[in-house]
Amino acid sequence: MIESPNKSVLLKALIDARAVHAFFQPIVDLNDGLVIAYEALCRPAPEMGFKGAEELFETAGQCGQLWELEQLARECAMEAASNWPRDVRLFLNTSPEVFGDERFAGVIETLAAKAGLSTERIVLEITERAETQFGDRLLKHANLAKELGYSIAVDDAGAGTSGLNRMMQLRPQWVKLDRGLVSGIDKDPFKQNLVRFFIHFARMSGVSVVAEGIEHGEELATLIGLGVRFGQGFYLAKPGDRATTLDPMNSSDIRERWACVEAAVPPEPREMPMIRLTRTVMSVDGTRHQVAELAAMLANHPEHAGIVVTEGRRLIGWADRESVINASFGPNAMSSIMAVTRPAVCALTPDSTVQDALQLVCTREDHDLSQPLIIANGSEIVGVVPMRDLLRAAAAETRPSNGARAAITGLPARVGADRHLDEMIARGKDAALRLSSKYHSDCAFIDIRRFADYNGVFGYEMGDRLIRSLSDELNSHVVRGHSDVFIAHLGDDRFLVTARGGLLEPRLNALIQSFDRLAPTLTDAEVIDHISPSTPKAMSSGLKMGLRVLLMPNVFDSVEHARDIYRTEQQLRQKSRNQEKLMAAGQSVFITDRRHIGAWADRLSA
Repeated sequence: MIESPNKSVLLKALIDARAVHAFFQPIVDLNDGLVIAYEALCRPAPEMGFKGAEELFETAGQCGQLWELEQLARECAMEAASNWPRDVRLFLNTSPEVFGDERFAGVIETLAAKAGLSTERIVLEITERAETQFGDRLLKHANLAKELGYSIAVDDAGAGTSGLNRMMQLRPQWVKLDRGLVSGIDKDPFKQNLVRFFIHFARMSGVSVVAEGIEHGEELATLIGLGVRFGQGFYLAKPGDRATTLDPMNSSDIRERWACVEAAVPPEPREMPMIRLTRTVMSVDGTRHQVAELAAMLANHPEHAGIVVTEGRRLIGWADRESVINASFGPNAMSSIMAVTRPAVCALTPDSTVQDALQLVCTREDHDLSQPLIIANGSEIVGVVPMRDLLRAAAAETRPSNGARAAITGLPARVGADRHLDEMIARGKDAALRLSSKYHSDCAFIDIRRFADYNGVFGYEMGDRLIRSLSDELNSHVVRGHSDVFIAHLGDDRFLVTARGGLLEPRLNALIQSFDRLAPTLTDAEVIDHISPSTPKAMSSGLKMGLRVLLMPNVFDSVEHARDIYRTEQQLRQKSRNQEKLMAAGQSVFITDRRHIGAWADRLSA
């Protein structure tokens, strides 16, 4: 039922006049700050009488005209997105009501062709949280879309049970974290733990996670640190029209914002600077303020745990909230705040690390352990770090995912891999260092095709066994006891190896041959039953697995940062996916990037 008959008339007039505009908000790869997709958003023309998109689509739902409005929005978005760069995806929002409409099958079959786009470049995003509109036909259409090459995305992951139910049933390729999870995540460890759960789920299930609604640099830094791969929000870029999306300066601005934040993300928790944990605080000159006056100020600012007290440019100490307020009711109410101030031994600088802070805390007396750490830049008080926040950051060092070694395999993890890559890049720029036996010119990424399916059938315990088996195979056929081969476990089933020129290719071929012989035993019902009697066997017979190997010869000759190597990996991975569509399920694939071969010789002759 509509609230105003005028709205129905206005809506019909808008649809008839096609008075909507397509805007696009970038989705950014947080590994390198590059735009990989745009979400299409529909905005009503200002003169049509609607305040914004929310009112427009709410009215369409009430009037029973969602189909007509969404069809118009899709057409405008597809038209504006024509001739975009070939590697950029388009996210199209569709309500469950429209997605489940029997007419939507026809839309799916013709959508990409009408706009001259490939289905692989279109992501159909199912919006809203209402489970009442989620039916069998919607599932049927989602499966049809995936069969034709589209990707499916669901939003609001983490917003109650509806988002989780949709993920379980739709099996999407993309999941968008609910804005409620992203907002203020830098200050909320509970939200951070939830996001860690989603990241682990996504990695094990082959799903890409997008954090939407990023509005502050602190949120972005936290999300990058948690391992979120993709992001969007006003901090990175506001929605813009077609001209904005095609303007090179727009992408440059996005990358600059990302780079400022990414540079501040420490590679390990122990290297986290105190500024990342610092909270704002009141700072007063103790010679000028009385207890009662400051108690009233604290009453108006419940977010402050106390007050930093100075004398001119000299730090005096800390007066906690409880002491100040209690003293305001006693004989010291009109006394200087100095009367309830506990002296501070010293302050830490903003770039001090968690390790530095822990060492300082160890020098405190027992009765001072609860005091926050004061952070100051010279005589300027920057803020404080509560002890709870410091201990939480220190505890993060014990998590396997943040350690120097991967828990499952004991191999160097992502942090060690990045340091090794940066070292090889530095050596690749120096002719003398290149002659060292420690210089590796080639690298490769290895993962398991259909690993997510294996996890789904046999469970995570068996998945971990499979990862360890691949680690053993790498040591047997690629490392072979040679100290001049580096191997790292980047997470889940993904490995990195580097070695001197020409060493990897024959060894990786031997690895594939060995894994292809091993793979059938990993899905054999009798073997599985012997290892894990509770694991289901019915689906194992049709599950075939192979390796995906991406080799980059001489890659360190021509890149500037480890991010460039990971970017190349993603490009090769997409090339591999295209090739795999023509291959038998579970067949191993070997892709070699020939672009860097001979790069160093070219540079020397230039």
